[in-house]
Amino acid sequence: MIIDGKSIAENITVRLREKRTDKFLAVFFVGDNAASKSFINQKEKTAHSLGIDFRVYHFLAENVTNESLRKEIENIVTDTMCGGAIVQLPLPEGFDVQYVLDSIPKEKDIDVLSKDAVEAFYGGENRIVPPPVGVVREIIKDISLEEKTVAVIGVGRLIGNPIAGWLKGKCKELTVLRRGSDLGIIKNADIVISGTGVPNLIHSDMVKEDALIIDFGYGKKDGELCGDFDFTSLPETSHIAYTPTPGGTGPVLVVKLMENFLSLTA
Repeated sequence: MIIDGKSIAENITVRLREKRTDKFLAVFFVGDNAASKSFINQKEKTAHSLGIDFRVYHFLAENVTNESLRKEIENIVTDTMCGGAIVQLPLPEGFDVQYVLDSIPKEKDIDVLSKDAVEAFYGGENRIVPPPVGVVREIIKDISLEEKTVAVIGVGRLIGNPIAGWLKGKCKELTVLRRGSDLGIIKNADIVISGTGVPNLIHSDMVKEDALIIDFGYGKKDGELCGDFDFTSLPETSHIAYTPTPGGTGPVLVVKLMENFLSLTA
């Protein structure tokens, strides 16, 4: 069964259109990464559909340092009309990612990536959750986690870490797999959540026949965009439910980011 992320995102968007804010959303983009440009365009399109004032601040990597970039961000986010901010990742080589992220105060950190926001999230005190956690909550909202065995593949800053942290204590059994871990373990999981960015890392014969696969992976193989899960390997009789790439978690992730912004400002 294909989980249609575009449909889920549209349903959330309809609900969010009832909210209004006069604050602007600041996006800081350093360098010229093509994938980052594409992601920013997707965010801008969704923001505009919700009537959000979306402002991109673009810096050439050779023209800024860690210190000057952080100062530029601080100058903008301290504006009372700035309701939220995003540092588009990845940053070019040579930048201290956490140092830059920490320039955003937690009350305006809609990605929940600054040190203060992350600590508040893990302490159950943040007003919003990281967007990937919001995506998972949306997809499994009708599932009782207490009865499920869950495997999270990858422990990255953006996907695996916050999702695994949120899942602790909520499911029957949680397994977190890092680089080099035995993927054979996922055969026992009812829910598999992956965000490694390794194309076609997971094949249908590696998971249970009725598993749910939430795939945040994003990469290219043979020129084609694909996720961590190779859904082309599914037999016609399969009962596996999965999010495809593209069209799966991506659209939901973007709208959850906007939901965070509106939750803090509307």
